[in-house]
Amino acid sequence: MTDKKRVTVASIVEAWLKSNGYDGLCTEDCGCGLEDLMPCCEDCGGCEPGYAHTATGLEGDVDVDAGETYYSPEPTEQTP
Repeated sequence: MTDKKRVTVASIVEAWLKSNGYDGLCTEDCGCGLEDLMPCCEDCGGCEPGYAHTATGLEGDVDVDAGETYYSPEPTEQTP
């Protein structure tokens, strides 16, 4: 038996995200970081690469508390 690392879709996606400067995945309703990628075990076909942001409480359309991390396809968020 070889010690070859098992290749999964999650490991391929993680490697691609890292090599392209992304922090995780996101959709309009959710997001996940590289440290816990795809924890929902849902169909990730609608997910897109995302960047981590720390909520300030001024985002308006982001349903997270100030100080929490959320993911967005935009590299920088603009506060309203």
